[in-house]
Amino acid sequence: MYKKLILILFFILNFQLFSQGDETQSSVSKNDINENEVDIKSYKLFSERHWDELIEYGTDAFNKGKSFYYLPIRIGIAYFEKQNYQKASEWFIMSYDNYSDDNFVNEYLYYSLLNNGNYFEADYYAQNFSEDLKDKIHFKESNWLTQININYNINSNTNLDKMKSEPKTDSISNRTLLDKINFVGLDFTHKFTPNLYMRHSFSYIQAKELSQISLLNNVASEADINSKQFQYSLGMTYSFLPFWKSHISANIIDYTKNIISVLAPPTFFLEETKKSTDFVISGGVSRKISNFDIGTSLCYSGLNSNHYLQADANLIYYPLGNLNLYAGLFASFQKLMPTDSLPSKNEIILEPILGFKIYEFWITTSYLAGNISNFVKNDGFLVYNSNYIIKNKLSIGIILPVLDNKFQISAYYHSQNYEGKYYQGTIPTAILEFNNQFKSQSITGGIIWNF
Repeated sequence: MYKKLILILFFILNFQLFSQGDETQSSVSKNDINENEVDIKSYKLFSERHWDELIEYGTDAFNKGKSFYYLPIRIGIAYFEKQNYQKASEWFIMSYDNYSDDNFVNEYLYYSLLNNGNYFEADYYAQNFSEDLKDKIHFKESNWLTQININYNINSNTNLDKMKSEPKTDSISNRTLLDKINFVGLDFTHKFTPNLYMRHSFSYIQAKELSQISLLNNVASEADINSKQFQYSLGMTYSFLPFWKSHISANIIDYTKNIISVLAPPTFFLEETKKSTDFVISGGVSRKISNFDIGTSLCYSGLNSNHYLQADANLIYYPLGNLNLYAGLFASFQKLMPTDSLPSKNEIILEPILGFKIYEFWITTSYLAGNISNFVKNDGFLVYNSNYIIKNKLSIGIILPVLDNKFQISAYYHSQNYEGKYYQGTIPTAILEFNNQFKSQSITGGIIWNF
């Protein structure tokens, strides 16, 4: 009896082990078939250019471990064809890490980064490409002249005639009214290595103001005030890791202005010349994280006999994974350093931006708000060192690439609300300070030549 029971249990145990072995083999076979199915189906979707389905199906298979050599490449190409260059570059970087000698993968990686504005990262990987691929994409380890940027701006006070003719008070007043500002700039960019760029720029600004003395409700005398400003800026940008960049810049500003002083009795002017040399030093870092650009910088300046410390931060979001649509915010904290005659003063300046592509050109808009005076923008590229305060500034621009982005032609319209100061006295000693509000409009035109 016991022998029969043992024999029956033996057969049952063997049957279960045999069944489990079949299930294991069936499972292995099923996994093999699934990977083959992923290859077959993803290739079918790829050849039929069903990019959305390929991305969804391929990403799901990849996350489940059903990946193989071609799957990340096919997903990357699908994103590339949809112009989501950020996602495309992420998949091609993954493929590059495993197959860095594949020219097909490397070329897609290069153009994914380039089309998304990641020029440093494109160079970072391209320096390790084969010589044949370097020749194909026209890659240069260094370039003595990479870019020339020429721009011109004219700014005029649209309220000048009204301000000149507005009623005066029965007292003594001395007002300075902004007339117009002209600006011309010339910038050169050089590439020393794929990681290191240098930019130096020259600019010239000429401003014209009107000094007006009023006495007993009448204009007693007027005189023009002219100022000239020469600026030289030297900046360096270094990419020390993929998607990390650091920058540093220094500016020297030579300033000349004829100063009008009022003599007593208050109907005569005495003209003097004021000269000064101002400076700006700034540096910062920025990082690309997925569809976001994040940056921060710190600036120290000596402008108009005062010293300022300015901290900047920016966040820009590209929802489509390319440059065709973006929105962001620039924020600045500016601190006037205290002196014997002036207390410390803090200002917060905000600038939301929005940009989008229509057909073959880009539209950019921004709105700068705050008490903007002696302000440094774009890592020292633009320095506003006037005693007039900009309360807000609306900018709208058009950028048109031509000849396969060999040239970029741009035009910007700016509308600014200013605040100035003037002084009014009652005979013989009391002096009061007043603000005058006015608006100016300006046009900026530029050409960028890429080599």
